[in-house]
Parts: sequence; C-alpha cells; structure tokens
Amino acid sequence: YWETVDSRWMFPSPVKEDMPMTPGAVRRRLQIILERAGCKRIRFHDLRHTFATNCLEKGISMKVLQRWLGHSDYGTTANIYSHVSDDFSREEAKKYSAGE
Repeated sequence: YWETVDSRWMFPSPVKEDMPMTPGAVRRRLQIILERAGCKRIRFHDLRHTFATNCLEKGISMKVLQRWLGHSDYGTTANIYSHVSDDFSREEAKKYSAGE
C-alpha cells in the first residue's frame, strides 16, 4: 500500500490534497466492496474485532494485542475484543485432550 499511495492517510481523499476521506465515504466504499464480493454487510468496526480474534488464534499475547488496539484497560481487550471461534475452540480442546 505504502509503495503505491503517496499519503500519510490510510484512506486519502481523492479530491482534497493531504486530507483523509470522510468517515461516511469510507463506510460506503466498504459496503460497495462487500456487495461486489458477495459478502454480508458489516460495520467497519467489525473488522477490528475480527483482527483481534485472528491475532489471539495465532497466539499473539493479549498484552501485545491490547497495545496494538490502543486500549488502556486490559479488560476491554479481553472481554470485548476477543472472541473464540468454534474451530479454534475445537483445536484447543484437542490440545487439552492430547495433554499438550
């Protein structure tokens, strides 16, 4: 991304130099992308939860994830942003059964 876009913004405005896109424009763009991909509608913030869940399933520590998400309270990360998928739960149960 950084090699192709010359901007300090993740979503630079296509009309205003060195300005970000408006939040509404980013939301609309996400919905268009999801619709074209045949995916269900989600909020942009849902991607943050998915990221947190994927990190935990890959073994990233909760404290590191807390820092990456910018939470001052550990409980916010642990109780709100960490979700356990059914697949992950089954894999962890297999580990427990195998004595790992």
